[in-house]
Amino acid sequence: MKKVISIIISISFAVIALGQEQNFGQTDPKPVRRGYIGFSLGAAIPTGDFASTDINSDNSGFAQTGLTIQLVNFGYTFGGNFGIAGMWSGAAFALDVESLAKNTGLSGMTVESDLWSFGAFMGGLLVSLPSNSMNVDFRFMIGSGSGTAPEMSISGFVNGSHVDIIQNSASAMSLAYDLGIGLRLNVSKLISLNLFMDYLGCKATFVTDIYAGSLFLETVEFVQPMNQLNITGGIGFRLP
Repeated sequence: MKKVISIIISISFAVIALGQEQNFGQTDPKPVRRGYIGFSLGAAIPTGDFASTDINSDNSGFAQTGLTIQLVNFGYTFGGNFGIAGMWSGAAFALDVESLAKNTGLSGMTVESDLWSFGAFMGGLLVSLPSNSMNVDFRFMIGSGSGTAPEMSISGFVNGSHVDIIQNSASAMSLAYDLGIGLRLNVSKLISLNLFMDYLGCKATFVTDIYAGSLFLETVEFVQPMNQLNITGGIGFRLP
């Protein structure tokens, strides 16, 4: 997480320096467009514990790079460079079943799993720097995150006996946050092409049931950080 935040901060300083050099500001005499609303999609890259395949860590998520869609991207400034931002997004990640089966240290294990999923509805601060036909945006948001742990089945042999363990799917809500930077290329008075890089994080507490075949074993509770770096591109509609 520190590396990701450092990259975002470094890019921010570079853009601000560039903006000072180029005198960020609207030179077009046409009416200023103060905001946008749009959507984008792209890659969701799990980071930290969420991507870890360490079987000895309780927080390892074994998540692989997945897909994210930002159904709503919104931003609006109020008479200057500062305004509000909002986002409604979702992401899905496959479980690294090969690493999980291998790292159990038991022979003949196979793992089948559904997807991790994550959704968030957030709002917060927008800082937008305009320069002729583009805007560079920085957004800092918090909101509600919703995670779903996958249903998972593990089969194999232990001491010569076949075992079939099933973990039910579980969902949980948690506080989520977002640190992001975006580039909007304004191709017309109404349309912009958008590129965003967002670091999202949350820590969800799941409660799920474990079965051996159809026999109930126990209910377990576990905490799963679901940090991710999302890189997306899409289209926006410029707002007056």
